[in-house]
Amino acid sequence: MSGKKRIVSLIAAIIILLGLIFTFSNMNSYQTNSKSKHIIKLVVTKVNPNLSEDDANKLVKKLNFPFRKLMHFSEYLVLTALIIYLLKYLNLSKKDIVIAALLICFSLATFDEIHQLLIGRTGRFLDVFIDTLGGLVSCLIYKFKK
Repeated sequence: MSGKKRIVSLIAAIIILLGLIFTFSNMNSYQTNSKSKHIIKLVVTKVNPNLSEDDANKLVKKLNFPFRKLMHFSEYLVLTALIIYLLKYLNLSKKDIVIAALLICFSLATFDEIHQLLIGRTGRFLDVFIDTLGGLVSCLIYKFKK
């Protein structure tokens, strides 16, 4: 794939992922909770089909919070990786790429939580921290990759 096509592909992937993040952020908390609980229940009942409905619901309730935070972490880990690969085309040093990618990640995470406050949801610093942590892990993988 040529350089220009790769750049366009990276930009498209970043826009799609940001659109997905924005779509979830635009939902009310009941909708997002319902979606995550539904996914967890599908997995839990697939892994253990003999689980009673009551036990499955208890497990879903227990796993919902960590699952949601893992999703925050994961989406920003991937987003930051895409940003890093896009920034590589600017011929910056590895250090400058890491700093820029982390600042962009933090800014997008902060914007996302502010957006949630503006639409009546709860904006949480914990989520900004977890999102940025996902970005940091992506940066560390890039920094120490040979």
